[in-house]
Amino acid sequence: MILPDSLWAASAAPAVGAPPLKGRNAADVVVIGGGFTGLSTALHLAEAGKSVIVLEAGEPGWCASGRNGGQVNPGWRMLPSEITAKYGRNRGPAVLDMLNKACDAAFDVISRHGIDCDVERPGFVHAGFDPLGKAFLDGWIREWGELGLAVERYDRAGLQEFIGTDFYHFAKHDPRGGHLQPLSYARGLARAAITQGATIHGHSRVDALHQKGGGWQVVTKGGSVDTEHIVICTNAYSDRLWPNLRKSIIPISTQGGRNLVMFPQRAERSVRQIERRHQSSAVAPPSAFLRAIKPVSSSWIAGSMAGASYSARSCL
Repeated sequence: MILPDSLWAASAAPAVGAPPLKGRNAADVVVIGGGFTGLSTALHLAEAGKSVIVLEAGEPGWCASGRNGGQVNPGWRMLPSEITAKYGRNRGPAVLDMLNKACDAAFDVISRHGIDCDVERPGFVHAGFDPLGKAFLDGWIREWGELGLAVERYDRAGLQEFIGTDFYHFAKHDPRGGHLQPLSYARGLARAAITQGATIHGHSRVDALHQKGGGWQVVTKGGSVDTEHIVICTNAYSDRLWPNLRKSIIPISTQGGRNLVMFPQRAERSVRQIERRHQSSAVAPPSAFLRAIKPVSSSWIAGSMAGASYSARSCL
């Protein structure tokens, strides 16, 4: 599985060595999938003193972790009151605390391990233009404010100055967010996990899981691993290895484009914005190496480049 050509692939930090699995092996934990979730899991387990083997069908960061928009997004579609109602008064506060600290956790890992991923933390803008979106943002600002989070509110005139367009009517700026080079981040997580003692094998698709005694045997084309614990982190690429996991995931198709024309007047503000409707846009100015994404369009089922083109023109 060769990494597809992309802006991220062309500008990423060097890949880590991840040879295919060979022969019989053993580990406390086997992590299946070498994206953000799998690599972060391996890193934290290794830091805790566990022996860990990561098995990845391609190379670390090959899937969505190395192809996404690079947004460190503090937004959440559910309001705190809705989260508390869903998880209850005992678990709800813990979920809210986790969400509140998620961006800090990502930036902390980058800092502690010196991950080179063009990271910036200027905050994150959520913008909208219709009454439904305004009601959501008003509720979001009010409820998170009651929990101690301070965010800035912008009207249409303020947004023209802040992000260079008056397409949106209102927005909030959340200081917790930022952006990074996602493939570099994935490779940095892999490098950090290896440094902490984890082993990563690329091009090692898991073909079967067998219960063995009180543990498991994980089988690939080239070898096997005996382990007590398995963590499956395959997300949208989940297959028949664990059927119920595959049934629980709905893949999302996205399209992204790189703008060859720079806009210096807009590059002064390094922010990300998400349009609050079914078709969403993420807009960012160029970084130090002239990276620009204007915009990324996504749909919940299957996006089209025609839709992406329309969304791009409407937001500029």
